[in-house]
Amino acid sequence: MRIIHVKAALLMLMALFMIISPTMAQGPRESLYETIDIAEATLPDADDGSDQVGGPGPEPVEGLSRAMLNVGPELGWVPKTKSPGFYAARDNRNLNPDEYNLIGGHQSFYWDQLNPAENVYEWGPIDAFINAQVSKGKRAAIGIITFNGRANIGNVNDPPVRMPQWVINKGASLVSCGSIQIPRYWSPVYLAEYRKFVLALGARYDGHPHLEFVQIGVGKFGETQPCDDQDNGCVRAALEADGLTQWHWSGIVNQITDMYADAFNQTVTLLPNSPRFYSEGDRGTWTRHAISRGVGLFPAGLYAVQEWVDLRNHPTLSGSGKYDLLLEQAEAGNVNPWVAVAFEMYDYMTPDGITFYWGVLAGLSRRADYITAERNVLYQ
Repeated sequence: MRIIHVKAALLMLMALFMIISPTMAQGPRESLYETIDIAEATLPDADDGSDQVGGPGPEPVEGLSRAMLNVGPELGWVPKTKSPGFYAARDNRNLNPDEYNLIGGHQSFYWDQLNPAENVYEWGPIDAFINAQVSKGKRAAIGIITFNGRANIGNVNDPPVRMPQWVINKGASLVSCGSIQIPRYWSPVYLAEYRKFVLALGARYDGHPHLEFVQIGVGKFGETQPCDDQDNGCVRAALEADGLTQWHWSGIVNQITDMYADAFNQTVTLLPNSPRFYSEGDRGTWTRHAISRGVGLFPAGLYAVQEWVDLRNHPTLSGSGKYDLLLEQAEAGNVNPWVAVAFEMYDYMTPDGITFYWGVLAGLSRRADYITAERNVLYQ
């Protein structure tokens, strides 16, 4: 059972905190992390209904277990996000948090599902998901998707394009790439209507007491690439036909990031910033922009060994590696603004106990607040 490995990883987190505490205690952290004295922290009784750790002050840290908070007299840092920890990905089963060592559950929702007609919003699916999580004592996290990619061709119940038909009818035409159609993300109609939707989403859920974070929806599966790799040339040609180039893609990502940053001032937002279109350099552009807006980073897959680990010394791609700015953030003290960090885990990424163990440690070394994982990663 992988639960054993989850517990082992959490124990290693305690050791990691203790190892890094001498360097982390050199100065105050801005915005996201802070140094605390565990001797002064108190935990609420399990049945008193409180979700505060200690007295008045920063947001509570619900995700850390009692064992983790009692490992020693001083902890170098703890995430300042309210409820860091493991979240069940695609949590349709509403997994038992005690059995799976979970803090919450994550689910993605489609734009066309939530906004079926102009100025009409169907929030029922999100409300039902949040209520189900609360019934198990868990935090909720959500993501938005507008395009699924080629994996969903032929799926009548879950097709590739998940932008509302009324937006298409209004003038947000699609890009035809052989057997698939792809949103014209740069269409003025698309951007205007998507912004209205995101602002409405924020008006309803920003600051929701049971919602931990919102994953920004940009391109394929919500991530920062517009399409499957095989369709890059087709999308590039469509951009050029509209007077743009592939280099405008990073600006489109930034526009969508701004929508969420404007809509959510209280609830954490995360940009799935790792996938790119044509250039590794694009990643650095939108990652820096996200940090400047206080938007967290969700560089997707968590492996025991990952490519492009650190490009900060590369002569032309410095800052564009998947983890460059995360590593910079972790090492820079209070020089850079701090943002939340999340990773996701699938069974093919960490197929056994050893890779799971080192994969989790890799995430913790980058100061992860959240790790979303499917059930078969946590339990077999």
